[in-house]
Amino acid sequence: MAKLYEIVVFTASSKDYAEAVVKKIDPNNKYIDFVLVREDCMVTRNGFYLKDLRILKGRQMEHMIIVDNLTHSFGF
Repeated sequence: MAKLYEIVVFTASSKDYAEAVVKKIDPNNKYIDFVLVREDCMVTRNGFYLKDLRILKGRQMEHMIIVDNLTHSFGF
């Protein structure tokens, strides 16, 4: 997929956790272009972390594919 697409990991987890997981799935840094983490999320009043895709400037949302286990993560 990395030959055809930009691959971004966006997690509500900590930076350390995300880096450890990415290192396991892409140890040679060949496939994942960059990682967004909890600090890149917005926090709601009730403590949910929302992944605001507008942070990915210069990219058209209609060309994005999202894989996530929580639908509320993409509240925007």
